[in-house]
Amino acid sequence: MTTQSAPPPTSAAPPTRERISRRSLASRELGYTGFYLGRAYHAFAGCLADAAAEMGVADLLKRGRGMLLYPLFARGELRLGELAAATGVPLEQLHRTTAELVDDGLVECEPDPDPERSMVRLTAHGRALESMCRRLHAAANHRLASRLTAAESDQLRRLLARAIGGLR
Repeated sequence: MTTQSAPPPTSAAPPTRERISRRSLASRELGYTGFYLGRAYHAFAGCLADAAAEMGVADLLKRGRGMLLYPLFARGELRLGELAAATGVPLEQLHRTTAELVDDGLVECEPDPDPERSMVRLTAHGRALESMCRRLHAAANHRLASRLTAAESDQLRRLLARAIGGLR
């Protein structure tokens, strides 16, 4: 003789934060590539922010600034349109971040009637941050690479480049 189990309740109580683990949430409800890309970005940016705080420069090296500073480290000066093309950052966001960098004395901006032609230059103070930025990124990249094999790191870079290219 077999016994039947009770049917599941028809209206379960909504899950509480305590009952939803990050893994189950990500794998079931939010198991999309974009979700993982966002999580990876925030984790990496958080790692950089922690390192910047330890070095005492968190107020200068806020999120999103490195992406704009690195092309300027390479060239010294760029037009906003060139900076947008190099970084993939929309002009509106570039204007806001550039204004913050000007306020902090890291860059100077030579306005142009055509906003894309406005010239952005590193100041001496901005140039002085280059070695610190490189150390911060090297430490964060090392932390990430320590979790992956060399082949996995190469594959991840290739896949991310392809994914980013598909989003533009």
